Amino acid sequence: MVATRRGPNAGPAAGGGAPAAGGGNANAGGGGGGSPPRSDHDGDDDDDDDEDEDEDEDDDPDPNHQTLLEQCEGYLDRVISGELAPADFIPALVELGLDATDIEHWVDELEGRQRALLEAARGRGRARGPEDEDADRPPTPEGLEGEDLERFRAERDRARGRRARTQAEAVELMARRRLAERVGRMFGVGKDDGGDDGDVGNLELDKFMDSLLQEQERRRERSSSTLSPALLAGAPHLADLAKQAVSNPHIERTIRLRRLFASEKNSDNLVDVFQAQPLAEPLPRAIWKLIINDDYVDFKKLHAALDGGHELYEDAKDFGGGYALVKKEQLGKAKEIRTETEWYRVFGAWRAGVVAAYPHRASELDGYRVIIERLFRALPHFPTAGINVDADARRNYAKGRFRMDERPAHDETILVHMFDASRRAGGSSGGNGGSSSGGGASHVGSGANKRALGPGSVGPLPPSKRPTLGTICRNWNLGLCGEPCVGQRRHGLCIECGGGHKARDVEACGAALAARKRA
Repeated sequence: MVATRRGPNAGPAAGGGAPAAGGGNANAGGGGGGSPPRSDHDGDDDDDDDEDEDEDEDDDPDPNHQTLLEQCEGYLDRVISGELAPADFIPALVELGLDATDIEHWVDELEGRQRALLEAARGRGRARGPEDEDADRPPTPEGLEGEDLERFRAERDRARGRRARTQAEAVELMARRRLAERVGRMFGVGKDDGGDDGDVGNLELDKFMDSLLQEQERRRERSSSTLSPALLAGAPHLADLAKQAVSNPHIERTIRLRRLFASEKNSDNLVDVFQAQPLAEPLPRAIWKLIINDDYVDFKKLHAALDGGHELYEDAKDFGGGYALVKKEQLGKAKEIRTETEWYRVFGAWRAGVVAAYPHRASELDGYRVIIERLFRALPHFPTAGINVDADARRNYAKGRFRMDERPAHDETILVHMFDASRRAGGSSGGNGGSSSGGGASHVGSGANKRALGPGSVGPLPPSKRPTLGTICRNWNLGLCGEPCVGQRRHGLCIECGGGHKARDVEACGAALAARKRA
């Protein structure tokens, strides 16, 4: 019963009417002894007196109740300060003897305080401008110049960065301390079927927390630039160029890994790790260094390395002044790739090394291999076209990064080499036809020989159709000249028919070259 405070004269006035009523009842009831019997009004007076006593007791503070409030406030402050885990807040209130209604009240109080703290933190962040940041920045000491000045500014920027990170972490920690789905609801209290108005507050906190996380992500993106703050301050356009350079996530990952590899001080240890991988075709150290740096790898040299003699393919020794010392045998340590099978072998070895260093490029290189395979299928008699397209494509990649499995990036290169292959095929066919009209004077002039070679087949051309001898290396056609050509003549073309092979590799061309040599 809730006591209602009454006036000071209420008790006596009620008691004043009691004796008169009691006297009448005494004569009727035959009471004696000089003491008037109690009446109903007397009972009411006693109840009023009890209520007055209860009101007097309520005016005095209950020490136990005051202690309970202090304990609840203490738990509330400890949760906000981080001393008490939010999950332990409800059990602590249960131990104090609070029921579900009281627990819900303290959960509301905790959520309200957290929302107020978050709003205050957000207000301080918005109110903080460039002037405030400049005010926090310590002044530059006088007398600093050159490297000392740059060193001081760099240290000052690092200190400001650490302070900003600390503030961001504090705000994020404060946001994550909020009660997810209302802490009381985790224990089955405070939820009804008619909805929950507290969800509105939770949605506001979720939006604010998302904005904080997005801002931190933007800061991380800005800080991920490899350019120094001093350089960006003097050349702000470089920031836009850096963003454009890594617009593709796939290429960005490749560049990030390459930077990590380049930051390794002892690159030999890194090469040792990759050389220990169980690859089907072991790669020499020089090839591994090119792969790790994402540089162009000459398949001719890799082809020679796969056939043994890896020790011959080592790095050139620095001599100073832009010169290097190399062994004589290293100059010619290269082996031509003449067939589709040889290209598949070399490409597979190179791909295994690239995927070991850059695992995310596996699907990219598989798609690129399909492009070259289709070129081999389109020009079955001219495998050098696909081989040369591959070499040019990988050179272009080393100049400017792009996805190698994208066909449009290779259209121009493919068109050039297909046109060159068709020109060679047309020249070979025209030569055969012209020689057949020569009355059998030429070594391929008969119709039988023409039918044996077939359309598109390679064979010696008449002297009028041969390429200029001064531009094609005779020794290369005989297998006697390495790379690069000592006489600076052209390799890769047959001196007899102009095809993409050595004269000694085709019986007819080899016989014609030997006959001219004897003559």
